[in-house]
Amino acid sequence: MSELGIGDVVQLCRKALQLTPVSFREELQDAVVSARFPELKEVLLEISNRAESSRKLRSLVSEIADLSLDINGDENVDVAFGRILSLARQMLGADAAFIMELDETSGSASIILSSGIWTTELQEVEPNEKGFFFEIYQVAAPLQVANYLRDDGFEHDPVLDTAIKREGIRSLLGIPVEAESGFQVLFVADRHERIYHTGDIYILEQLAVQVLAVGVRGEESNRHHKEVDSLKMVAEECRVELTNSAKALETVETVISMVSDLLTESRVAAFLAENMGIQIHISSLEDLMLDSAGGWLPVDGYAPIESYVRRTSSPGRGESLSLGEREVYVSPVIRGGKPWGVVVADLIMPSPEARIIDLVARALSIRDVSGLEADSQRVVESSNLFFSLVSSGRTQLTARQQGLLTEAEIVEDGLNRLLLFSGDEAGLRLIAQRCSEVSKGKLLIGVSTDQVGVLGEASMLLSFFETFSKLADLRRLKVHGYLSDKFTGFRRAAEVYRSCIQFLDDIASLGLSSETGWYTDAALPQSVRLLARMTDAQRKALVDESIGNLLRYDRENSKALVPTMQALFSHHFSASIVAEELDVHVNTVRNRMKRIDEILGEGWNEGVRLLDVQLALAALRIESGMPTVFNDVTWTGNQ
Repeated sequence: MSELGIGDVVQLCRKALQLTPVSFREELQDAVVSARFPELKEVLLEISNRAESSRKLRSLVSEIADLSLDINGDENVDVAFGRILSLARQMLGADAAFIMELDETSGSASIILSSGIWTTELQEVEPNEKGFFFEIYQVAAPLQVANYLRDDGFEHDPVLDTAIKREGIRSLLGIPVEAESGFQVLFVADRHERIYHTGDIYILEQLAVQVLAVGVRGEESNRHHKEVDSLKMVAEECRVELTNSAKALETVETVISMVSDLLTESRVAAFLAENMGIQIHISSLEDLMLDSAGGWLPVDGYAPIESYVRRTSSPGRGESLSLGEREVYVSPVIRGGKPWGVVVADLIMPSPEARIIDLVARALSIRDVSGLEADSQRVVESSNLFFSLVSSGRTQLTARQQGLLTEAEIVEDGLNRLLLFSGDEAGLRLIAQRCSEVSKGKLLIGVSTDQVGVLGEASMLLSFFETFSKLADLRRLKVHGYLSDKFTGFRRAAEVYRSCIQFLDDIASLGLSSETGWYTDAALPQSVRLLARMTDAQRKALVDESIGNLLRYDRENSKALVPTMQALFSHHFSASIVAEELDVHVNTVRNRMKRIDEILGEGWNEGVRLLDVQLALAALRIESGMPTVFNDVTWTGNQ
C-alpha cells in the first residue's frame, strides 16, 4: 500500500495484538509503515510485545489454577509443597525457593522445605526475632531486598547472615502466608542482585494461596471424608477465582504492568483518572506537608493522614478518613520498612476502586533505592555486571554481558575509567536517575543502597563526567563523587574500585568535603590520608605528643604560636608572607619562630619529627573545621 490511512493503522494494531512478535515482525516487513513510519513501527512492536507478555501471564495464571486441582489430589503435603516450590522457581526464574515457618512455642523460625538450597547450614538455621522473616512477620505484607547483607532496613541475625552469605544468596522476595495453625513465608531467592517487579509478586502471591490451601489440607488430612470434600470445594473456589481474575486481567494487569512500567506518580494518577474515573494524589509525607499549606489538601488535612500512615506498617492497607466535610481513602506507601508517603483518592466507601488504590500503594512500596524503573531489564543487567566486575574482576562473561561491555566500548586492551558516588541515600537516588538519563545506555551503571558506580571507556566517561558535573550539585545532595585515573581493560576494575572506596572512606573518616564534592586521587596528599587510618584516640595522641606543648603555651599565655606555625608551613616558612597574612610585623613572626624552637626543642623540624608535626597541624586544622588547602583543593572539616 502506498498510503497509510486510519483503517490501515487499526488493522495493524489488531494484528499486533493477535500475532506472536516473530510473526508480526514478518508481517511488518512488507508494510509501508516499516520504511516510511519508523516511529509507528516501534509503537506497533511494543504493542505486540506487551500482548505477548499478557498472554504469558494468563498462561501462568491458568497453570496455577490447574495446579490447585492437582495438588489437592496429593496425599503427601511435602510432595505438594515441593511442586509449588519448583513451580515458583520455574515461573520467576529464581535460583532457590523455600518455605519458612514460625514456631510460636520457641519464637524461632525454620525452613520446613526448600528447593535449590545447597548448604545444610541455611536449611538448619533457626533465627529468633531477627532477620528478614521477622520483618515480613511485623508488616504482614510482601517485602523484597535486592542485596540482603547490605540492606539495613531491618534487624539482622548474625548467624542467619553467615548462612545466607555462605549460600551466596543476594536478593529475596517473601510473601506471608497467615494460616490458623501458624505464620509462614513463601520465599524465592537469587544469587545475584535482582529487583522483583509486580508481575513476579502477583504470581508468587497466587502460589502462596496454594501453600495456604495445602497447609490447611495437611492439617485436616486425617479427618472425615466430608471435611476433605469441603477442602476440595475451597480449592475449586480458588480455581474459579483465578479464572475470573484472568478474565478481568485487562484492567488489573494493566495497572500491575503500568505501576512497574510507568512508576512515575503523575503518569499512574493520569492513567487511573482517564480509564477508571478515579482522581488520586500520590505524595511523599514531606510533599504532603507542603500541599497542606496551599495545595489540594485542606490545611488541617495533613495531621490525620500523617498520623494514620505512621501508625500502620502494612503497605496498601487503606482506610477511609474524614477531613472535615470531605471523605478520602488513604493507602500507605512503605519503603525500606518506613512510612514514605500515601496514595489519596476521593472515594465514598464502600467502593470497589479501593482495591485498585491499595494495589497501586503496594506496588509503589516495592521500589529500588535507585528510583529507576523496576522492570528495566537492562538496568538490572548493567548493575549486576558492574558489581560482578568490581567485586571480583570476573572475566567469564555470558554473551549478554559481553554485549553490554561492547555497547559501552569496554574492551580488554582499552583505556577505561571509573566514577563512584557515595553519601546520602536520597541524593544517591537522584544521582542514579541522572546517570541513567545522561549515559543513554553507553556506560555500565551499578546501583546499590550506599553507592552508585559508573564504568566506561576513558574518553566517554570523561565526557559524561564533564556533562554530569554541570547538572548535579553534589554538595547540596550530600554526595561525594570520585573519578579514577585511566586503567587498561576491565580486569583491573576490582582493584581500581577498591582504591575509590578507600579514598571515599578516608575523607568520610576525617569528616572532609571539598567545595564541589568531586575528587580525584591527586586531591588529597597521602600523608593526610594516613590520618584517616588512625582512630580518634590515635589522632589526639599524635597532636598532644607533637605540638601539645605549643597548644598549652598558647592557651596559658594567650599567644598565637600554633596559628603562626600553620601559616609558616602553608607559605614555605616565608616570614614576610606570614606577617602579611597574620597582620603583624615581620619581627613578631621571627620572635614567634624562635619561641617555637625553644618549646619544641632541637630537631623538631627534621626527619620523622617534622612529619609528625605536619600531620598534627593538619589534624588540628581538620578538627577545627577551618578551610584548608591540600593540593590546590580547598577542604572543609566536620561538615
